[in-house]
Amino acid sequence: MPIQSRHQSGFTLIELITVISLIAIAAVWAAPSMASLIRSNRASGEINQVGASIRYSKSEAIKRGLNVIICPSSDSASCSSSNNWGNGWIIYVDSNSNGSLDSGEPILKTEQKFQTNDQLLASGNASNLKFNRDGFAFDLPSSASLTLTLTTTPQDASAQRCLVIGLSGSFNILKQGASGCA
Repeated sequence: MPIQSRHQSGFTLIELITVISLIAIAAVWAAPSMASLIRSNRASGEINQVGASIRYSKSEAIKRGLNVIICPSSDSASCSSSNNWGNGWIIYVDSNSNGSLDSGEPILKTEQKFQTNDQLLASGNASNLKFNRDGFAFDLPSSASLTLTLTTTPQDASAQRCLVIGLSGSFNILKQGASGCA
């Protein structure tokens, strides 16, 4: 009668410890780039949210045949004089074309503060963006454009985004380092 050997399959303790060690080393190596990727994706989402509000403001100005203004607001009811748009903003119809939100003028849309402490600052201390009935931006800073610069918290230069609005009311979203996004 032949002798059968018992062969067990599986991992030895040394093999298991080696694999777990390699996974731990890979995780430690990948974690910083993963955090940067998350911040970059968050910044893209936030700047796209701003872009959607700008498109909405422009289309409402054309549709209504009246000036529509978007301005920073921390209380969703009034414009702040700050150039920090990261605390939220409102979009309203400027029925009497005086450039300020008056009683009876409808607020079309409100956006809340970013869920993080990311900063969205306007160039030239601009505290509003105005669209006329033709959809053109007006009263822009002297450079004939307005730049909204988004910086993340914690600050990550690779995640910085800029939204540059021109007189035509169209805009470009740029990554940090691109011309027009310092």
